[in-house]
Amino acid sequence: MVLQRTKLCVIAFLILQLVAACVSAPTSPPTPPPSPTPGPVDLVMAFQDAVNRGAIDEAVALFHDDPAGLGINPPFDWLPNLALTDVRDVTEFQVGLGLKLALTGCQLEGNAVNCQMLLNSDCIKIIVPGGLPGTARIKFLDGKINLLTTTVPDGDAARKWGDTMFSDFKGWLYENRADELIKLNSSPAAGTTWQKHGELSGKLCTDWAASK
Repeated sequence: MVLQRTKLCVIAFLILQLVAACVSAPTSPPTPPPSPTPGPVDLVMAFQDAVNRGAIDEAVALFHDDPAGLGINPPFDWLPNLALTDVRDVTEFQVGLGLKLALTGCQLEGNAVNCQMLLNSDCIKIIVPGGLPGTARIKFLDGKINLLTTTVPDGDAARKWGDTMFSDFKGWLYENRADELIKLNSSPAAGTTWQKHGELSGKLCTDWAASK
């Protein structure tokens, strides 16, 4: 009888130890679900964020290796058939000029995203303080940006920008900063970058405004 009780106690003890081990055993954390693949609108927002933060590498990485074209106007006219190095040059200049993109109401239409846009920069904010309104259209290839164009429609803001840049400001540059204007109309010299070109453009706009 004593032996039987002893066996029962041993069995009960083993069961309790097993239960305790199960309760106290560390459990592996659940595997998080895979991150969703960014959609076209997500890529557009990522490009806007990268440009506005001055993150040139991040912005350029969102473009396809063989981009069809890029047009941020102003400050750039339409640039078709670019190499990826050209996209970097343009982006560097934009960042140097303090370009800020505000893209809203973005809608996916087929293989393109269309957005309302407000452009601002170190030069734009001096001439048109509220920024230049317009639209942006971004197309995609293989999950990356392949084509980006912006349009600023004719209106009071656009006319003020154009008239000022191509008359008052340009005339002031010829009269007062001809050497720096020559620099801006040339590729960056060794040891400098397109970003420095953009910074120089912004500085010239500031100096022009201070001279008035």
